[in-house]
Amino acid sequence: MSSFNAFYVEANGKATLDAVRQGFDQLKVEQHRDFIGVQLPGAPKKTPEEMLSRLSVMFSTDVFWLSFESGMDCFEFHHWQSGLHVRSLVYGMEE
Repeated sequence: MSSFNAFYVEANGKATLDAVRQGFDQLKVEQHRDFIGVQLPGAPKKTPEEMLSRLSVMFSTDVFWLSFESGMDCFEFHHWQSGLHVRSLVYGMEE
């Protein structure tokens, strides 16, 4: 069984990348074109919605959350835009 939990912040400048790298230096941080990805170890009990919403407001940008577990066929996606939770897709996750 494999699980993946990460969030992505749209980088709207070098300051965004520096701040994310500094704030999450203990985690795996990568840049993919216009997005900064931060992979979380293990499986959090619930989506860190408050933190992701705050990041979206702080940088006035888009933040995405992805989570899945292959053994249980579960998937979760959330999108915040400047603090507004604009989209969620959830399949097979427990409440």
